[in-house]
Amino acid sequence: MPEHLEYSIEDEQFEPNDVLADKQENDREVQIADSFQCAKCGHEECEINEGAMTGAGLSNILDINYQHYVFISCAKCGFVEIYNPNIWKERTY
Repeated sequence: MPEHLEYSIEDEQFEPNDVLADKQENDREVQIADSFQCAKCGHEECEINEGAMTGAGLSNILDINYQHYVFISCAKCGFVEIYNPNIWKERTY
């Protein structure tokens, strides 16, 4: 019975792909924030937010959020740039 009390790393369930994806997303946001310059006023500070939207018809009735976007707002004038994160994953900054 003592073998049942021993700790094994195999007992834990890891999700390395999810952790790696989160780290890459955070790194991407840091890179964008570091290189941001507002196209309207030239300010260099921004806020990064994510949002999901429903479409029309059945997806709206069922409240299915299938459109996901990243919003980058200038901290000075509020000008907003909108990015598709699916394309972000293919680009390097």
